[in-house]
Amino acid sequence: MSADRRTLVIAAAAMVVLVGVGVVSSAIFTRSACRALEPEPVAAPVAGADVEAVLGGAFDDVDGDVIGQVTERLGTLVGGRPLSPGVAGDGQLTGAVDVGPAGAVTGLGEGVAATGPRITAVAGPEGPATAVELSDEATIVGDGEHLYALAVANELTGQLDGIVTIDSQLSGGECFDTAQVGVPLPFHLDAGGGQLLLFRIDDDGDNPEVEVRDADGPVWSEPVELGGGPPGVLAERLTGRLGGDTVVTARRALVDDRAPALQVRDRADGSARWERTAAELDGLAPAGDQPLQVGVVEVTDDLVLVGLSREEQAPVLLVAFDLSDGRSVWTSDLDAAQLPRSAGTIDDEVVLVAARDVIEDDAQATYEVARIDTGDGSARTLYSAAGRRASAAVIDSRIVFAVDDEVTRVDPDGTQHAVELPLPVVDVHAVDGQVALLLRSSEGGALVWARP
Repeated sequence: MSADRRTLVIAAAAMVVLVGVGVVSSAIFTRSACRALEPEPVAAPVAGADVEAVLGGAFDDVDGDVIGQVTERLGTLVGGRPLSPGVAGDGQLTGAVDVGPAGAVTGLGEGVAATGPRITAVAGPEGPATAVELSDEATIVGDGEHLYALAVANELTGQLDGIVTIDSQLSGGECFDTAQVGVPLPFHLDAGGGQLLLFRIDDDGDNPEVEVRDADGPVWSEPVELGGGPPGVLAERLTGRLGGDTVVTARRALVDDRAPALQVRDRADGSARWERTAAELDGLAPAGDQPLQVGVVEVTDDLVLVGLSREEQAPVLLVAFDLSDGRSVWTSDLDAAQLPRSAGTIDDEVVLVAARDVIEDDAQATYEVARIDTGDGSARTLYSAAGRRASAAVIDSRIVFAVDDEVTRVDPDGTQHAVELPLPVVDVHAVDGQVALLLRSSEGGALVWARP
C-alpha cells in the first residue's frame, strides 16, 4: 500500500473515531441534561396552621426568639395588630410550610409551588404539601396546570438543552431533548398558563420561529423576522410575553431596520394581529442615535405595555399600545434603569416594580413600586427603597411588597403598614385572596400564608 493510500486510510479511520466520540459525547451530555430535570419524590414537608411551630422546624439554624419576632411582626402587618402572645397562627396568619432552599413562588393548580432545587407544591395554608428534588442545574418556570423544568445552557441567551413538563402532582413528563443534532436551537422567552414560549432557530441562523408549547408538545410555530446575526445574539436581543389570548415579542433593532421590532400574535394559533417597526417606535423612545431596545412589560385586557430605551442607556420609558390595533395610547412618566416588572392589576391600574440607580457589582438598586393608570399612563409611586431584591403581589384591592427584609401592605385608601423582619422575604405571591411570603435563612426556607 502506498504512503498516500495509507495516509487516506488513517485519516478516514481517525474521522470515524472523532465522529463516534462526538456522537457519544453528545449523547452523554444530552442524557445528563435530561437527568438533571428528573423530579425525585422526597418526604412530605411539614405544613399546618401552627405557624410558629412550622417556622421553628424550617429554620433550625435560627434562634427561637427570631421566629417569634417573625410571627409577631407579620401578624401586625396583615392584621393591623400583634399576635396574641404565645399563640401562633392568631390574627390573620393562616398557615405555613417548610419549603427548603426555594427561591421563588408561583401558582400551580389550585395552590402554589415554591421552586428551586426542591419544588414544594402546597394546596392551601395548612397543606397538604408534596415535594420533589431536582438537580441544582434545573430552572423552574411557569404557572397554571403545569410547570417546566429547563436545562439552561446559557443564562444570557436562554438557550436550552432539555425541557421536562411537571404537573400539579409534581410528576415529570418525558424529557424533550433539545441538544440533539438537527433539532432547531430553543431559547426560553416566557412561560405561563401551562404553556411555554420559545424562540427556535437553526444553528446556522436560518428559519427563526416563535413557538408555543404545552404539556403535549408544540401548539404552533410561526416564522419571525429578526434581521441577520448569530442565533445567540438574536435570542439575547429578543423578549416575549404570553398574554391572556395574545403572544407579544419585541427586540433590539436599528432605526432603519425594516423587520418588525414589536409583534402581536394570537395565542391560540399564532396568527399575526399587528406589528411595528423601529422607525415607527423611534419617536416614542428617549432621544438618541443608538439602536432601540424594545421589551415587553405587561399585556392587559386592552393594552400592551412596552419598555423603550436606547442600547445600554437609561432611562427605560413605558409606552402603552392598544391591544386591538397597535395604536400608541400614552407614554408614562415612569422611567427606570431596567425593564420594569409587573405585579398585577387593580381596577384600571397596573402595579409595577421598577429599578433605579442599579449598582451591578454590588447587586443593589433603588426599587420603586408604582401604580400606573392604564387610562393616561400617570404614575403614582407607593414606595422607594434600596435593596438587593424586590417583589410585589396584588391581593384583591391591596398590595403587598417586599424589599429584602422590609414588607409593606398598601390598603385601598393608600394607607401603608410596614414591618421589618429578622429574615429576608425573597418572593411574594397572591392566591385566593391571600398572600404567600417566601422567607429564607442561610439554610432553610418557609412559605407563610396570610390574609391581609
